[in-house]
Amino acid sequence: MCIRDSYDREPIKFGEIVNIDELLIHARNLIGSPYRWGGKTSYGFDCSGFVQTLFLLTGLLLPRDSWQQSEFFKDSQISAKNSKPGDLHFFGKKGEVSHVGFACGGYDFIHSQGYVKKESLDQNDPNFNKSLLDIYLSSYLSVYLPVYLPVYISVYLSTYLSICLPIYLSI
Repeated sequence: MCIRDSYDREPIKFGEIVNIDELLIHARNLIGSPYRWGGKTSYGFDCSGFVQTLFLLTGLLLPRDSWQQSEFFKDSQISAKNSKPGDLHFFGKKGEVSHVGFACGGYDFIHSQGYVKKESLDQNDPNFNKSLLDIYLSSYLSVYLPVYLPVYISVYLSTYLSICLPIYLSI
């Protein structure tokens, strides 16, 4: 269940959050939300929907699926231990991404697997998840601040247009 301080607040607007501490508060408030395949609301999230929703609060529209999200950030790979809050950890088998988690810093992350929860890739952490450590693939630096938004929008739009525009024009 999503924990809220008050229902009297205004809804968060697209692009309203620019501070990582504030974004982490929202991510933590969603802990306990149920898993729902294709979900992108507190009624239920899948892993990539959870990450996509968090980034949308910063104004950055990420691709929908975890493998697409890993491609989106492919030029900014980092080691898991060096991750900062807001970076992303990717998981999968045979090099194919099938899961994503929102880094809290280092090996800790929040993700949706069964429900939204905080876990770790650190074997000494009480929230250690061995099954995810076994399929860990990579971590990526996420540059989500509005300063970088025009660059990412142009990359996203060029990818979108190269895939969707030819299909649209052929209809």
